[in-house]
Amino acid sequence: MNSRVYVSNLPEVTTEENLRTAFGPFGDIAKVFVATDRDTALPTYAFITYATVGDMTASIAGMNDADFHGRKLAVSVAREAKVAPAPRRIVLPMAGPRRGPGGPARGPVRR
Repeated sequence: MNSRVYVSNLPEVTTEENLRTAFGPFGDIAKVFVATDRDTALPTYAFITYATVGDMTASIAGMNDADFHGRKLAVSVAREAKVAPAPRRIVLPMAGPRRGPGGPARGPVRR
């Protein structure tokens, strides 16, 4: 099962290290990912992956709406990404004989 939390409403001072410090007391953290805005380089959201589902559940209960450097965090279970199926390729039959830029189809000359 998924043991990853989604954290939003991050303050500007958010780093991987201070998220590990804040969320560490709830369990063993396997990975922290902080996404930043392309233009401003400010943190926008984070994913924190725990070793167990119980640790993840405890962190949601303890950190959702908690004050983190002056902002109330929004913490929830991370949803799995939906992968779009590959587009189907539609092959239509050709209408009539192939004709190139030179006119009708060419074949051997019959006399």
